[in-house]
Amino acid sequence: MTRQSSIVFLLTLSVLLNVFLLVQLLSRTDESEVNKPEAESMSSNQLGFSQTSSSTTLNAQLNPSTSQQSPEQLPRLKRDELLAQGKQWLVAANYPELELFLRDYLQQHPLDMDFLLLEAELIVHTQLLSDAIAHYYSLKKLPMNAVQEQLVNTQINTLSAQTITQLQKAYSWDTLAIFVEPLLQLEPENRDYILALAEAYAQQQQINLMENTLAALAYDDPSAMRLRQLTLITQTKEKSSDAESPDIPFKEPVSATAIKLQQMGDQYVVHGQLSGNNVALLIDTGASITAVSNTYFQNLANRFKINFIGRFNVNTAAGKVLAPMYQFAELKLNHAIVYDISIIVLPMRNMDNVNGLLGMNFLREFDFKIDQRQAMLFLKP
Repeated sequence: MTRQSSIVFLLTLSVLLNVFLLVQLLSRTDESEVNKPEAESMSSNQLGFSQTSSSTTLNAQLNPSTSQQSPEQLPRLKRDELLAQGKQWLVAANYPELELFLRDYLQQHPLDMDFLLLEAELIVHTQLLSDAIAHYYSLKKLPMNAVQEQLVNTQINTLSAQTITQLQKAYSWDTLAIFVEPLLQLEPENRDYILALAEAYAQQQQINLMENTLAALAYDDPSAMRLRQLTLITQTKEKSSDAESPDIPFKEPVSATAIKLQQMGDQYVVHGQLSGNNVALLIDTGASITAVSNTYFQNLANRFKINFIGRFNVNTAAGKVLAPMYQFAELKLNHAIVYDISIIVLPMRNMDNVNGLLGMNFLREFDFKIDQRQAMLFLKP
């Protein structure tokens, strides 16, 4: 009886154990089937596959399966095609389309330096030039290869040097000061920035600001001493000019170019040629730089003779505006010519039969006199 009870007990225990193992096996199989779609979904997401489509310009060109990949993972051919498309928009001056394109692409690939450099070029053409150069400075903090680093440094040096030179030639000292001030904050020991800003202050007789700027250099620095001497000469000329009698009769300068003026009220208009294009300019000795209207600029025939310099904040009668500046091959009034002259493009209204303003960046190249009685402009080299 004892032996039979033992056998029954063992058989019962064996059956129960088998039932338990079978239940566990079935339970694991069901759990695996339930979690399988989730695992597949995670795998897809980890690989960067998108389950929804986007209507933006960039996503229309990108394969959905690559929308979350790094630039290195993005197929090289497709990336090169996108970069080439962006450069085409830049050349064609299709700035709104390029801006949308770069915004979408850089949201997905924020460290793709080639596209960041393309964005920097866009900023040069559409925003304040000093802000554009500051943007290049910010790129120096990001990872890049040696070629890209050299390109960034070249752009900073080229844009700043060319602009400083153009503004100096245009005698646009207030604009030069506004341009250099933020750059000097970014690179306080840059000698070119220090001297350019100090000269802008010196030309405006802001002696204290000039000395504060030159404090970054040795006191006996030759360039600093030259600027101090410049302020003394300017002050002497101003005192001499104030001492002259205003009643001295007008004398036509010897060997001067005589140009007939068109009188409009109490103002005078001079006719000439801007890089081969006929132009009528209102003489404005209060304007530091010559300007043309946006309408005139858009209708120019010889656009190939124009080089874009940058955009600057300009004070006008209507307030401060962001205006583009261009370098023209020449401005010619009769036989008087100024080459490589800087021209600002402004929105001008109520200027019938006039295309712009003749500023001091042209007139200062000559000893000029205006004979109001005869309505004549005399320019002597």
